[in-house]
Amino acid sequence: MASGKTTLPTLAQTMAEFTFALRYDAIPAQVKAAARRHLADTLACALGAGAAAAVQALKKHAIAQGGRADATIIGTAEKVPAGLAALVNGTMVRYLDANDIFVLSHGGASGHFSDASAALVALAERYRRSGEELLTCLVASYELQGALAESLNFWERGLHPLTNVAWVAPIVAARLLGATPAKPCTPADSPSQPAPC
Repeated sequence: MASGKTTLPTLAQTMAEFTFALRYDAIPAQVKAAARRHLADTLACALGAGAAAAVQALKKHAIAQGGRADATIIGTAEKVPAGLAALVNGTMVRYLDANDIFVLSHGGASGHFSDASAALVALAERYRRSGEELLTCLVASYELQGALAESLNFWERGLHPLTNVAWVAPIVAARLLGATPAKPCTPADSPSQPAPC
């Protein structure tokens, strides 16, 4: 006999449902244009930092590791494993601290949403995803980070606003990896029964 309890989806489940349901054709034209501009700006920030000594050292380290030629280091012809490409490219994007910033509707800055972009681009290249799929995932990343920033006061909870990327990037990355969204877990009918998940 059912307990009559209603189980609400977790925040992660809600974000995953949005991410996996989003379709390129459903994204408004102006949002697609904005996503392309943000990606171009992100790549320009990376290129602008390419000659910095710290970035050069990190590039050299990544190339020396060898491994699969999954993804390109921005501004070079070098391909390294996707994780290393995300590390180097993400460092380049953030190095000059010139990448985009989200301004809350009630004022104040909250997060550089392009912080997730280097990892998403590396995964898209690694798994040969289309430009449309990458753009869809970038839109999902921005939308989810914006929703978190607007609904949760990170500072009041002892968190830095930039941590929202750590909540969003793995969920969006799962789509690029080709994961299948899991069905919500249904609690057991009674405490003596194990939950079927």
